[in-house]
Amino acid sequence: MLRKIISDDCELKTPPTVIADRCVHTQLTQASCRACVDACPVNAWVINDESLGIDTESCDGCGLCAPACPQGAIISHPALPVPSENRTSALFACEKAGINGKDGIIPCVHILGLPELLRLYRSGTRHLSIVTGDCNSCVRNSVQHLPDLLERLNGLLESRNLATVTLHVPDRKQWNQQVQNAKQTFSGPAISRRAFFRKAATSSMTVGMDLAGLSGEQTFIPPGKILPRTRRSDIVPFSPRIDATKCNGCNACARLCPQGAIALYSSKDSLQYRLDAECCTGCAICLDVCNQKAVSIDHWSSQRQFVLPLITHQCRACGAPFHLPTIKASNSDFCAVCLNTNHARNLYQVMEQTQ
Repeated sequence: MLRKIISDDCELKTPPTVIADRCVHTQLTQASCRACVDACPVNAWVINDESLGIDTESCDGCGLCAPACPQGAIISHPALPVPSENRTSALFACEKAGINGKDGIIPCVHILGLPELLRLYRSGTRHLSIVTGDCNSCVRNSVQHLPDLLERLNGLLESRNLATVTLHVPDRKQWNQQVQNAKQTFSGPAISRRAFFRKAATSSMTVGMDLAGLSGEQTFIPPGKILPRTRRSDIVPFSPRIDATKCNGCNACARLCPQGAIALYSSKDSLQYRLDAECCTGCAICLDVCNQKAVSIDHWSSQRQFVLPLITHQCRACGAPFHLPTIKASNSDFCAVCLNTNHARNLYQVMEQTQ
């Protein structure tokens, strides 16, 4: 059971919630993902050959590991943003920015990862107003900074002819005034966090309407599906590709992809791998499991490959059916297993034993 801990600034912190079934390490023992470990500023995450876990004694509850996890297996519990008076802006402040009060205060502004920004955007947010402390001297100086991520997101939005998101960094006095204006606009009796999300689902309040992902109260959705494409040429966060000249048709990538971004499709008239960039999270399981190094993932680009046609053959050695990319049809005598097996050597062994 996770417990609350006390950080150096004496505020109660809650370690993140971990949904083990989503973690790539529960699906593939040789998974290379170290996103949570690399993002943690206090080395609270530990990974080795036997286990992956979090040291709650070291964790300061910053939540930076949550946006880093490609599969949404880590859920942090930040405060909700403050919606501005024009309902298109969201106000956040770093807890080290020296702001009094609790409205809009989060451990670090860099915990706003891609899924959170996309949900904010889908709910109507077009402006972010943030106040931070000194990020350069902060131990939480993130491996992924919000301005850099926002720049990439805006490139995606521009490729779809959509309005971009602006980032405003006011001083503390201006930010406090924005918060006061927002509180006057949305004044009313206090409601619980759960009630907030229920109310937001049916109200006209734009900011916070689609932030269930921040609270961990919804099923994980790949970033590409939060803001779906309207054209095949639209930029997407992640896009898998399979090199037909290297692929041996083993289906490992299709079997293990947790979101179905790579899938084997079979019909009466065709057999192919189908690639769906909107489902890809960049978790890299497909890269880790492919022993032919045939799979790659493009980042922040248009999807370059949608299908890989396959042809079915029968193995000359074992008689089992198998398939290969059509480009490799001429080299199709043996299945992947028999191709790596010295059948002549096994035959000699049998002959020696019978003599």
